[in-house]
Amino acid sequence: MASGPRLARNFLLLSSAEFLSKLFMLGAYAWLGRALGPADYGNLEFAAGATVVLLLFVEMGTGSYGARELAKAPERAAELLAEIAQLRLFLAVASAFLMAAFALLVPKPDEVRGLLLVFGLTLFTAPALLQWFFQGRDAMQWVAGASLARTTLFIVLSLTCVRSGDSPLRVAFIEVASWSSAALFCQWVVRRRMGFSPQLRVFRFGSVRKHLWEASTVGACDLFWSLLWYGPLVVLGLSHNDETVGWFGAAHRATAGLHTFVWLYFFNLLPSISRCVGGPPAQLHRLLEGSMRLTPWAGILVALGLAYPAEMLFATIYGEAFRPAGQALQVLAWFLPLSLISGHYRYTLIAFGLQGALARATAVGAAAAVALSWFLSPHWGGVGSAAAVLGGIFVLFTIAYWIVRLRVAPIPLGRALATPLAAAVLAVLLAELLPASSVWARTALVVAVYLTTFGWVHQNRLADWSRQATSALDRARGG
Repeated sequence: MASGPRLARNFLLLSSAEFLSKLFMLGAYAWLGRALGPADYGNLEFAAGATVVLLLFVEMGTGSYGARELAKAPERAAELLAEIAQLRLFLAVASAFLMAAFALLVPKPDEVRGLLLVFGLTLFTAPALLQWFFQGRDAMQWVAGASLARTTLFIVLSLTCVRSGDSPLRVAFIEVASWSSAALFCQWVVRRRMGFSPQLRVFRFGSVRKHLWEASTVGACDLFWSLLWYGPLVVLGLSHNDETVGWFGAAHRATAGLHTFVWLYFFNLLPSISRCVGGPPAQLHRLLEGSMRLTPWAGILVALGLAYPAEMLFATIYGEAFRPAGQALQVLAWFLPLSLISGHYRYTLIAFGLQGALARATAVGAAAAVALSWFLSPHWGGVGSAAAVLGGIFVLFTIAYWIVRLRVAPIPLGRALATPLAAAVLAVLLAELLPASSVWARTALVVAVYLTTFGWVHQNRLADWSRQATSALDRARGG
């Protein structure tokens, strides 16, 4: 079992690698948007979104499951390495057939069908991706290394090989190469640094079926979450063959990058929630109530900060042709506070062993997102798809809230949300009523009013934090 300092080091490694990967990938995709233009960029995002869903189908929870089983029984390392690779290969072949069928049946130009088929090749790298094996052996530096190997190659090839007017097919082959580099890195580590030589084994249906059955609950949650998030993008791509998909794809990718911080927050909070299992409900109540006093403020602040300058940001980063992407981002940005608030209930279900209930709730949320997108996207374009994503997370949030209330403990919500929402409404009203010389002046006014309200509401808490910081500083000087 890892010690406290080692756990902290592992978390820092993973979070730093994830943050850097997301940041540099956003820069690379901004470059690609400028080079390809909104229409071809939209085709690229459409194919990438469909591939992500199928990649999660290939994984089907085997990452978390394999790491858990390896941590419990390190002596089974070679056996697990072979059997999980076999399971992933089986799922990869099935997913490749699904991708081929989708590419043949989808009402899109031949170039988009080619994109789907080339992206589908990444599915076959999944059996060789061994981050789960490194996680189970508490070797997080190799998990971070695999992520950086993929993103580094993608960024270098994108910046050096893609120019204005190039086909997005070139980017698809770069994506295949970058995933292959991560797979090769994993194989090098497991063979050369860890001393394992994976051997081909006779396919044992019973063992593989057992692994699939036990991993599928976690995998279902991930798969349905990806459908909630990427489903509206794919539906939009089915109903539009113009720049609309590119505009939404750019806003969608930017929001996904910001959502990394939400994931990291709950990655860190989950152990604390888990320690409340078996304890009095008041313990869980105190923990979540304390967290929800602050996190809605942070999420709403980001959404407000993006509301006015969104179009200008895309025009500056992606180019003037992507200015309309700001409209989708103005809606999608509200996914962040919704995810922050709902995460307290979703991760409580995980901590209390109710993954099956969470999977069913996520499936309903995903179905709502896809259905809403099917209805809204043809008429409202990317803004409609963004609204569909919000609808899906809101449905998931509502169901998770009631499951926690009925099966775990009632966690109050109204007071945590009422004050920051009121502060947001006040800030927007003042910004609309008072004259402002520019978008940035209006943004500054909204943020200033919102933060001033936060300071007034939490003045006692801020005073306590100030005293604690001063005391810690004094102790450090004295030491």
